[in-house]
Amino acid sequence: GACLGQVFLGPDVWLKGDDQIFHLNRLEGIREGLLAGQLPVRIHGYQFNGYGTPTGYFYPDTFLYVPALLRLSGLSLGMVNNLYWLGLIYFGLFAGWYAYGVCLKSVSGGAVASILYNTMYYMLFCLGGVWGAATAMAFLPLAFMAMRCILQDEAGERYWPLLVLAVTGVLQSHVLSSLLLIFMLLMMAATGCRSFARASCRRTMGKVLAFVLGLNMWRLVPF
Repeated sequence: GACLGQVFLGPDVWLKGDDQIFHLNRLEGIREGLLAGQLPVRIHGYQFNGYGTPTGYFYPDTFLYVPALLRLSGLSLGMVNNLYWLGLIYFGLFAGWYAYGVCLKSVSGGAVASILYNTMYYMLFCLGGVWGAATAMAFLPLAFMAMRCILQDEAGERYWPLLVLAVTGVLQSHVLSSLLLIFMLLMMAATGCRSFARASCRRTMGKVLAFVLGLNMWRLVPF
């Protein structure tokens, strides 16, 4: 409580966002768990009078370890929050510009599309508060772009590591976004099912599935 109070009383303040207190508690839970020797942090022990909450089992929090380490270095909760969101905004803009630029085959078109995507209502609604959903949404354009390129032709199959990275980024950020992403990728695969006639496409998608499962099993199994 005292730590969260500094957010609103200190000089490094920001506008209150949706679910903000919950996500700040997640951040503090990881910090406290690391101090207690947990890795990965599954139980946020400082909550509920020391009984703790198993937030680490149910909510992907991989990217929160970076701000948690900044907290351990002595930065205030408000400053860490602002740095995280600043980095996320820049990453979202760059990822969108790259993804849309490849799809549209236009650098300027990719920039415009990225700005439109990252300033739509829901992204602005998430800003500063909905950490998980906003982080996941920064990876979504990369996932759809890589999947589209793989299904298009053999030249696009070189993007399979990017698809693995993007899907992993979503899986490690937000549960509902993960479900939506999997559904959309399956829809894309069904729509472009003729692409699987290529043996190289089947091998590529097999590699993607194997690497995604391998990189995320440590979180999916406890979940």
